[in-house]
Amino acid sequence: MNNLAFIVQGNKIIGHGHIFRCLRISNFLKNFYNIKFYSKNIEIKNLVLKANFSFKKIIDSNVIKNYDLVIIDKLNNAYKDIKFLSTNNKNLLILDDVQKYKLKNIKSINYLYYKKNCNNKKIISDLQKYVPIYKEKSYTFSNRVKKILIIQGSSDPHKNIFKIFESLKKIIISHNNIDFYFHLGLNDKKNNLYKKLNLLKKHYKNLYLTNKFKQTSKFFHGFDIAVTACGITALDLIYLQIPSIYITNENKELITAKKLHFLKLGIFVGKMNINNKNKLYKNVYNLIHDLNLRKKIYMEMKKISKADSVKNFYNFIV
Repeated sequence: MNNLAFIVQGNKIIGHGHIFRCLRISNFLKNFYNIKFYSKNIEIKNLVLKANFSFKKIIDSNVIKNYDLVIIDKLNNAYKDIKFLSTNNKNLLILDDVQKYKLKNIKSINYLYYKKNCNNKKIISDLQKYVPIYKEKSYTFSNRVKKILIIQGSSDPHKNIFKIFESLKKIIISHNNIDFYFHLGLNDKKNNLYKKLNLLKKHYKNLYLTNKFKQTSKFFHGFDIAVTACGITALDLIYLQIPSIYITNENKELITAKKLHFLKLGIFVGKMNINNKNKLYKNVYNLIHDLNLRKKIYMEMKKISKADSVKNFYNFIV
């Protein structure tokens, strides 16, 4: 059996999307490779071990040698590190790196962050190689909005969740036939944000708080609209065909959100700030009430999700 190394990053500041993405990829590659994870971030160790993969904390990537494949899922890679890995391993796959490397044994997929002059055809092609959460059953479009998801990654690093609540509270009150789920990710019930929103629940009977969940696909299934940052969760929502509104404070994600908006795969709002408070409100209100707009986004998402993306990914790397 061949050997595969993952080099990945993740913590409460940058979020855990990279590690969750790699664990998802590793779950379908484990029948073909012996797999080991490497990272400078020790806090992801428990996530890796819980998934029954081995983990090693590293300071420098020069300890990673003689692998048949190395998958790199981290930002801001240094050229010297990539060159070393290229020289000392058979093949490399780099995810979401905007740099171009003129080394023969390197392939790249850009789901979220795009290389200069990357065209729309290449973006769609890469999206169709995305390894989504397992879809137990496909989403059925509903003419009536019953559930709305508000999510900002796994840790809400920019403290946007409460600001989004403040922007949408009039809609929550006036649309008491719609359930609004604020997902707080890895923040537990002791967290101040959770406590603050939990106190407000008695005034908003259609307000729900969630945090850690075991089965992502079961949790996401059934939402009609999502308000999300534009990281890996946004890609999952595309594959689940849930029309989404993108609001993020990450500069890289803002570029992605604009591109997805242009491709009609969601609605771009921008940063969560005072200037965009009304813009967010209007877009959520419009998406609730404009059935044609919501259905157009759903149909564009369906074009992406109908691809056999897992097969496409595997064929690309072998």
